[in-house]
Amino acid sequence: MTRRTKHALAAALVVALAVGTASMADPATDAIVDRQQAMKDVGGAMQNLAAIAKGEVPFDAGVVESNAAIIAEAMKKAAALFP
Repeated sequence: MTRRTKHALAAALVVALAVGTASMADPATDAIVDRQQAMKDVGGAMQNLAAIAKGEVPFDAGVVESNAAIIAEAMKKAAALFP
């Protein structure tokens, strides 16, 4: 084998490993991203509700209702996100 052939084979092996590893990581990565987004949504809604509870902002039924809906929607998805 020539030096050029060895380098070409090594490069092909690196590309094959990279592609194989990337394709295997997608489902887990997607699940993690979905979980993180759900938790961020709940956290943001809780911050809004906490500000009302602490008296930092005036009570607004619409704000409470919309934030409660965000939390409820995230909890519906929770069973699938955290098997």
